[in-house]
Amino acid sequence: MSSDQGPRWFSRAARAVRVLAWVQLTAAGVLLVEGMCVNGAEIVMRSFLNTSYPDYYEVVGISFIYVFLFSAGALYARDEDIVINMLYDFAPRPAKPWWVLTVHILVAATMAVVLFYTARLIGLQSRTPTPLLGIPEAVKWWPLSAASVSIIYTSLIEALSCALWIRSGTRPKTWPHPLFDHEPMEETVI
Repeated sequence: MSSDQGPRWFSRAARAVRVLAWVQLTAAGVLLVEGMCVNGAEIVMRSFLNTSYPDYYEVVGISFIYVFLFSAGALYARDEDIVINMLYDFAPRPAKPWWVLTVHILVAATMAVVLFYTARLIGLQSRTPTPLLGIPEAVKWWPLSAASVSIIYTSLIEALSCALWIRSGTRPKTWPHPLFDHEPMEETVI
């Protein structure tokens, strides 16, 4: 077990977090470009060709929902979400790993509730068509379920990282790369 990567099983699980994050960022980037192209085409059609594509509102709107939620899942996985360290900084050194473990478990539990109710909403809206495109309204909620699954998985891997931190005194990193190494948290436990 290396101090940065932890046991082999943890390294594989962390690699899955990284792959998932890159897949989400790639999908978000493609959909952002697609939404901007559709929006730009509508502007050109309206301004210069005196015609329009009335369904573009839904295409662009749905694209940006996916962009936002895929990006949120990826940023959480990359540990680039907004964090307030004040409470962590005030915690005594032996309590810090437990604090971080608790936060990750609470995030996973919260997202599990979100996933449960999103699945119910998808079921309820699967036969309701959108006003312009006529596709199921549920398509707007699919990325929320995908982001929920991603955040749950990431939180559980980070919770395992905290458990290893508590057990060994060193926290293995999910992103063991200089680009993603942030200010080191006090990872040495008594």
